[in-house]
Amino acid sequence: MKNKHPNDIAKIASAAQSLPLSQNDGLIADATNKLVQSCDQDFLINHFSEMLRNTKKNSIRFLQLGFILKKFEKWEEAIDTFERATKVFPNESRLWRELGIAQNKLHNALRYSANVPLGEQALIKSINLNPNDYDASGSLGGIYKRQGKFQKAIEMYDRSLKVSNGNPYPLLNFIILTAREKRSILKNEKLVLPFKQAETQLQNELSHRPPKNTPWSYFDLSTIYLLTNRREESFELFLKGCYHAKNWEINTHFDTLLLLKNSQHTILELNHIVSSLKNAH
Repeated sequence: MKNKHPNDIAKIASAAQSLPLSQNDGLIADATNKLVQSCDQDFLINHFSEMLRNTKKNSIRFLQLGFILKKFEKWEEAIDTFERATKVFPNESRLWRELGIAQNKLHNALRYSANVPLGEQALIKSINLNPNDYDASGSLGGIYKRQGKFQKAIEMYDRSLKVSNGNPYPLLNFIILTAREKRSILKNEKLVLPFKQAETQLQNELSHRPPKNTPWSYFDLSTIYLLTNRREESFELFLKGCYHAKNWEINTHFDTLLLLKNSQHTILELNHIVSSLKNAH
């Protein structure tokens, strides 16, 4: 355990108990991540499980426990938590979203096992309950992208992009997949402002100590620099992202970049850049 002294454990338990019951997913995730960084995983999981057993059921407590399990990549336990949560709160869209995400992570980790749900149906349920949840639409786009259903993926990323007001994740996937389908890099003036806004957002995330949303903040900003011909900056950010990333996260990043392989190379030396990034890893 990272914190063995009884006083430290008491402080952590108190912090866990007093985590804000916010309706903002970002605040819930940020507060939970701070605990994850300071506490042994078994203690933290057991403490939140005990909280759920001994207090009035609250959808946000389910989310907090689920986020902790996701952070430690305990996908089966996360699925169990969100399945229980959706039975108690069947109209809570966030719980269906997180169930679908966890199902898909386990499905992929087990090499597309037919015994584990793909996560598609849970995400569709989440979107039906809350059409403005950009993360649910973007996650469903990710499923379709990995299945090679690129047109359906584009539709989901486009939807996610619109309701998120330009979040970098759906923005970059929408651009890359559209470029792949049209065999060229988009030069759409309507995307210039969202592109700049995404760059600013990612730079802000990386300015925090520690940086937020790693490794994706590094990888996404690296991709923006790649798409705008800033080769050295792209390469540097990629390497920093690898330092914070697990193998599956690096492979996911490569898989997305390589979708551009057959596009017209309006990006300077695109194939060479992608090859260099992979060789560096």
